Amino acid sequence: MQALVTVSVAVALIVLNFLGASVAEYFSTMVFLDTVGTAMAATAFGWWQGLVVGLVTNLTIGWLLFPTYRWFSHVNVLCALTWAYVAFRFPVALDSDIHVICIFSPSAHAWASCQLSPRYRSGYG
Repeated sequence: MQALVTVSVAVALIVLNFLGASVAEYFSTMVFLDTVGTAMAATAFGWWQGLVVGLVTNLTIGWLLFPTYRWFSHVNVLCALTWAYVAFRFPVALDSDIHVICIFSPSAHAWASCQLSPRYRSGYG
């Protein structure tokens, strides 16, 4: 059951990356919103899951929407590794404001990320 929820959260984060890339492309901005889901996955679940979300996002966006995104897959990988390191190096305690925000978050994927992540359950990175 936990694997199914983790996969569905990963799919939701990939969709979030798609929406971010589409918004950034629509407004022709240099803000790379396609890494938001990667950062959330790496922070909540670890470097491996963030890496998978980032690679799947870049390869599918590059294949379906914008071919130039395939050239920058390494950027999403580096972002996943960086965010996972930051989450490991500076863990969030269970009694912090971030945990309270995660509990009362209106989005289901943020709540599921907080509940399933070992970092939030143990309070240690």
